[in-house]
Amino acid sequence: LKVIEQNQTDMIYNLTAPTGSGKTLLAATWAFRLREIISSLPDMPPKIIIVLPFLSIIDQTIKDYKRLLKTGGYEADGAWLLTSHSLSDRHYAEWLEKEDEPFFVDTWRSELIITTYDQFLMSLMDPKARYQMRFHSLCDALIVMDEVQSLPCKLWQPLESILNSLATTCNSRVLLMSATLPPFVKNAISLLPAYEKYFSQFKRYRFSFRLKKKLNTKEFCEELERRLPVWLKGKKRVLITLNTRKCARIARDALADLIMEEHGLPVYFISADVTPLDRLETIEKIKEGKPCVVVSTQCIEAGVDIDMDLVIRDFAPLDSLVQIAGRCNREGKKERCQVEIIDLADEDENRYSEMIYDPVHLHVTRDLIEDIPEMLEENVLDLSNRYFNQLLDKKDTGKIHLKRFTRWQEDLPVHELLRGKERRQHTFLVIEQDPTLK
Repeated sequence: LKVIEQNQTDMIYNLTAPTGSGKTLLAATWAFRLREIISSLPDMPPKIIIVLPFLSIIDQTIKDYKRLLKTGGYEADGAWLLTSHSLSDRHYAEWLEKEDEPFFVDTWRSELIITTYDQFLMSLMDPKARYQMRFHSLCDALIVMDEVQSLPCKLWQPLESILNSLATTCNSRVLLMSATLPPFVKNAISLLPAYEKYFSQFKRYRFSFRLKKKLNTKEFCEELERRLPVWLKGKKRVLITLNTRKCARIARDALADLIMEEHGLPVYFISADVTPLDRLETIEKIKEGKPCVVVSTQCIEAGVDIDMDLVIRDFAPLDSLVQIAGRCNREGKKERCQVEIIDLADEDENRYSEMIYDPVHLHVTRDLIEDIPEMLEENVLDLSNRYFNQLLDKKDTGKIHLKRFTRWQEDLPVHELLRGKERRQHTFLVIEQDPTLK
């Protein structure tokens, strides 16, 4: 609060803090306090826009903000809280005529909008009218961009210039948040100036890097079978996060068969193959704190508030490894716990990590941890800074895309800049289970 009140004229802020330290509520404090300060002026109170990278964490964030609004005595209908993403409810409010709802939803006629990077960046950068009709909502706004480490390097330069222009020309304030903050938007004011001290105080987990030998899927499942009795006996809460849906399903099926025979721990499965409602219900069961085994894809690695005793993660770029480690001993109430990083391959010896991640990100990560068998949480910040600085030197940070944007030249679609050229995917929705999806 002191930083906010001392720097009311500053427009771009950042918040770097360890995973599990309450960044969501800190961001809400920043937004609502600034809104209160600005609302005391004769202008209209600014909208608050919360931007998140994954659908899997939006529902949890919506719950948090609904609780805050309820505490403040506000009803969380579309006038006060609106979600905007590919599967969001198109309902606005009971008092509005049905035929008027699409316009109010599409133009973000709300005090608080919770949306995805895709929708936000298209509103900011895409020239199509369907997105530009809500651009005015980005002006005079308070914008929280969470988990910014998930932004690809090719958007670093464009976003640095565009966000600075949004602040100076459109009078918007932006807060960038992450446990591992990339080095872009260099003029941002830190809301937590001595954040290094906070990182040095956390002693929740230890990384164990098992990367000398590749494991194929069969060997990995055999290892799980050998370790299962120990988990059962110790009543452990184990998270296994893998890089592809197929690999995750194989591990889940192997564990489910074993545990059914042993009559032991429940096995929970979280991936895009699971319907949104089932994912939410599963996360709520995991949060109960009982012994269990969770098999997931990387959709669980950021923002999902669960606390596990052991994490096993297939190899990935360093920022992803740090994010998943944030699910291990999250509340810090246990002795230091283990985060094991393995190198998993399919039956043809092809690494799953290389199927989905950028090779430069993987190479930089391998170089940094090559001679480190273990690493404590206290040392993660320094390694993360070295990781992003190397990416800054080795990766295309988007100079050509910035030039095309400023000159109104044709460029790749915003979605492709953000997500890469994706193969066609099919998502199955069970309308009977969740009628709002219709």
